[in-house]
Amino acid sequence: MTARLIASACLHKTGRQVFRQSLCTQLYTNSRSSLSRFCDAAPIKVFATQLSRRSLITVACKASRRSLPQKPITNGWLSIMRRGYRTEQMANYRSQQFAKRFYAIGYLSAFVGGALVFCYIRFYERDELMGLNRPVKQPQGGFQMFTDPNMYGNEARLFRGKGYWLPEYLFTSGNVTKLEQFVCTEDDVLVASFPKSGSTWVQEVVYLLKNNLDEKKARKQNMEDRFPQLEYTIPGLAALEAEKGPRLLKTHLPYEMLPQNVQTEGKTKVIYIMRNPKDVCVSSYFYSRMHLFLNYQSDLAHYCSSFLSGRVNFGPWWDHMKSYWEHRYDPNILVITYEDMLQDPSKTIQSIASFLGKDLSTKQVARIAKYCSFDEMKKNPASNYSWWDKLGIRLPEEAEFLRSGKVGEWIEHLSNEQSAYIDKLCQMYLTPAGIEPQFEMGGKKDEKKEAKK
Repeated sequence: MTARLIASACLHKTGRQVFRQSLCTQLYTNSRSSLSRFCDAAPIKVFATQLSRRSLITVACKASRRSLPQKPITNGWLSIMRRGYRTEQMANYRSQQFAKRFYAIGYLSAFVGGALVFCYIRFYERDELMGLNRPVKQPQGGFQMFTDPNMYGNEARLFRGKGYWLPEYLFTSGNVTKLEQFVCTEDDVLVASFPKSGSTWVQEVVYLLKNNLDEKKARKQNMEDRFPQLEYTIPGLAALEAEKGPRLLKTHLPYEMLPQNVQTEGKTKVIYIMRNPKDVCVSSYFYSRMHLFLNYQSDLAHYCSSFLSGRVNFGPWWDHMKSYWEHRYDPNILVITYEDMLQDPSKTIQSIASFLGKDLSTKQVARIAKYCSFDEMKKNPASNYSWWDKLGIRLPEEAEFLRSGKVGEWIEHLSNEQSAYIDKLCQMYLTPAGIEPQFEMGGKKDEKKEAKK
């Protein structure tokens, strides 16, 4: 039977595997004499006339590399096959192979463990630098803590006080109390908004107006360096206080939490941007998924429920909007809307320039409008927050910082029930204050387009 299989292997390529298995079995179980008789068998003589017995054994060994260990400890395969298979040699080989694997696994485990310890130390140092490891005293002004179960970043915990839900870093850094004593000058400009309401667009406009439309200078520094956030831990209040000259500052704080001299003296210019809450909800959802420090893991429906309850950073949004809207007639407060910026950017730029005491020609207004258009800013590395990718702040698989910029995008994402609930909240809180959000370009529309039904 074996000789017949070997003969078929010599004639057909498809029989190689059968040839290997049968020949290796014979080489393992027979001694030198039986191996000699096996090779002298009649059916294989045709094959043996072209190959010597030694070359036949070598071919068999090469063909059976996957079936047998390749290198024994003391002797080559050829000598073992001539003397026959020895159990003690294979046992010795197996024990040494086991020892090699054992030490390899040990070295690998030590390497992985060291890497994990290194990563833990690095993350701990980063959290310590940002103040995330310092405990927060619960009674601090009657603030209450809330943790969003769908957020897994370092800013998942919110603290409620003075009627607002505020991010954790305000407390770990102590800025929540230090901000009251921070002094803003009459040369400073504050750009304020609820998160994801269009503050980046206004920041770029204000920077050009305050720097004589110097576009080259604007491209040399990213937006966070040109327009630091007042309440954030980087660069921090101490660094902002030491900065000389007119300061351009961004903030998401409600009006009640601005520095005291801004509220009482009324000399610092404050520009507030409002955006319809439906688009804010959608934009905030994608931003929360994109930002590493938020790392929102659930779907839009869950986020919308948190947004509608006001349990998001600097929420509730209706109180945030009303806090500035009530001061819209103050000489140092300018309130503009995101929808007006997109519908008539030249008019909005002109109003901002007049508020800052700048006279612009028609060409200058058109120049600013072109430079600050959404498409241009999305391509501009100084304003599109692409440096977050290098810092590891933005999750690359999620949306970009400047994502859509459209008015009425909520139609594609929110359900009829969610849209109706936001309308109800607007009627309860915004309409009595005189605020009428514009949910689509061209005017307010409360119902979603019929094509989606």
